[in-house]
Amino acid sequence: MDTLELDNLKNDLLSVGAQTQVHSNFLVVKKWNWDYLSCLNFQKKAQAFVQKNREYKIYIFCNHPHCFTLGRGNERDNTDLIDFDTRLEQNLAFPLHKIHRGGGITFHHPGQWIFYPIVAI
Repeated sequence: MDTLELDNLKNDLLSVGAQTQVHSNFLVVKKWNWDYLSCLNFQKKAQAFVQKNREYKIYIFCNHPHCFTLGRGNERDNTDLIDFDTRLEQNLAFPLHKIHRGGGITFHHPGQWIFYPIVAI
């Protein structure tokens, strides 16, 4: 395992005030009210780390300030999802982040705990 890279991840977490628990083959992260884009940036770094160190797992428990995320599912003709008219974006009271995941629109808010498992499949 690349311990220098793991130390860099832990330092990133310390800089945003996240709580961490380090174990031999996994890391648990807890962060209240984590800015969505900052959390997404950390997830990308964590994913790159786990791809190189496949035995390691990172479990993120957090919530975000009020925001919407819009997945790629809305780009397709998917009748199972709530349709979102992007012309309404400027009228939203909270930020909208267009992200690379499936699904449609999701509203995030403080108090809503989210679990992001970063594991090799």
